Amino acid sequence: AKWFQTRAQGGITQLQWSPHNDYYLYSASRKSDAILSWDLRRLSTLPEYQSQPIQGFRSYAARLNTNQRIHFDLDPQQPHLWVGGTDGRVACYDVLSGA
Repeated sequence: AKWFQTRAQGGITQLQWSPHNDYYLYSASRKSDAILSWDLRRLSTLPEYQSQPIQGFRSYAARLNTNQRIHFDLDPQQPHLWVGGTDGRVACYDVLSGA
């Protein structure tokens, strides 16, 4: 989890639940180079998760080296994450495959 924590150090600017399942939360933060997804099942009291700390699930690269507020969107119809970068490009990721 430390790797993910260091990537979200600039202050969270957006949180959004996945429209495709009940346990992934996506975050954007200032001065970060990625949108992060978090597997919140790790907060469960179920025995299979109790010995594991909360951890990031996946990161999605983005050119966001700015102190400005960062936004992204998750498509409710398709498993896609959309994020614009400070370079003027828009990236689209398949959140099921990570590609």
